[in-house]
Amino acid sequence: MDTGWPRCFSSRYPVEIEEKHITKKECCPKKPLLLVCGGGDGIFPYRKVGEELKKLKIPSTVVMLSGTSRRKFNTTSRQHDMHVLPFTDYFKQYLHAADHLISKAGGMAMEEAVLCEVSIVLYSPFPGIEEYKA
Repeated sequence: MDTGWPRCFSSRYPVEIEEKHITKKECCPKKPLLLVCGGGDGIFPYRKVGEELKKLKIPSTVVMLSGTSRRKFNTTSRQHDMHVLPFTDYFKQYLHAADHLISKAGGMAMEEAVLCEVSIVLYSPFPGIEEYKA
């Protein structure tokens, strides 16, 4: 019902989560989907996190959303499907399909992950506000 009032949000971030467009089983039926993001500026240590994820014993699909970073990442792995994607407007759809989010402690990504009921692994928060959020 449209009351004419501006929308109110439960947090200070204006986040709206749409209905799920894709389910986890439709996206990666046999492997968990690990979504890695570190903000739109691309300053997250993607290479280091990617190398650590390659050591996982459980075969997984890893999607790294690299923002504006132009660095190249080695995505070859015998047991994991690894993908590096630039900035995308489909972050929420990836988040709906993800089993886990690996990210720095940015406010928007954390808020969206909580609303999508995705577990969050925080990595390398920046000193100050991100440490506080973590």
